[in-house]
Amino acid sequence: MFKSFSRIIGKDKEGRCFRDCTIEQTPKHLLLEYRLYWEERKEMQRQLRSSLSLEKLFYTKKGREVLFLFLNKTEIATGKWLKAVGSLERG
Repeated sequence: MFKSFSRIIGKDKEGRCFRDCTIEQTPKHLLLEYRLYWEERKEMQRQLRSSLSLEKLFYTKKGREVLFLFLNKTEIATGKWLKAVGSLERG
């Protein structure tokens, strides 16, 4: 679950991303902006041969293919991802 949604349903006070990142954690932020995934985004751009946008990633066949690889590699929004990030926040 993304923190932006947790904020909406009252489970998170601010909905901010992780550690020192103060931006609201949304799918857009995690896919296109969050610095932790900079290298993986560069790889998506290389494979798409263009800049990234949510429209390209969700509404084109090639975009969905590279998005699947990105999500598989980063494990965003999986239980494993949440546990790893939770341990980072406590550390």
